[in-house]
Amino acid sequence: MAQLPVRSGPMAFVDRQLEALSPRDRMLLVGLLGFGATLFVLFSGYIAYSVLDAKAGAVIEVKGQVAEMQVLQRKYQAAEGTFKSHEEALRNKQPVSTFIEGLASKHEITDQLANINAQGTPEVVGSISQQRYTVEIKKAPQENIFRFLYDLETSGYPVSVEQAAFKAQKTRDGVMMNLTLELMVLSVAES
Repeated sequence: MAQLPVRSGPMAFVDRQLEALSPRDRMLLVGLLGFGATLFVLFSGYIAYSVLDAKAGAVIEVKGQVAEMQVLQRKYQAAEGTFKSHEEALRNKQPVSTFIEGLASKHEITDQLANINAQGTPEVVGSISQQRYTVEIKKAPQENIFRFLYDLETSGYPVSVEQAAFKAQKTRDGVMMNLTLELMVLSVAES
């Protein structure tokens, strides 16, 4: 066996211990150190793989969140555009009384239109104002009343019937009705 170079200090102690080992023990020590090094490398690799896998999962999750945010941003922009167009349509709408009188004229009940009155103060929600109105029609033909109501609801004008009270009377001319409507009309709030 080859002689190890002579050292001094702490390494001299290790050299003496190695020389004292039999060749079989030296082989076992080398095998043990090799096995330990292999375990260390495998364990370090497993830890590194686990860390990288966790980071990759986090990156995939963040990419999914970014994609979802982009979809939500596009939906928000589309909704905002729709809202702006509806708000612009509300700004450009004709007055309530003109609209109701136009419908009454169309259905030949202008003379029976008793009044159109705003009720209370407008309720403002964001940039939208909600105003209640009462509309009274007296002694109008039943068919004309129903056509008037149908057009009122399907016109696209920002109005909805909150309550309707009918009173019918049978006459020589047919069934005549009194109608009292409570309407909710939307408009853009004045700034």
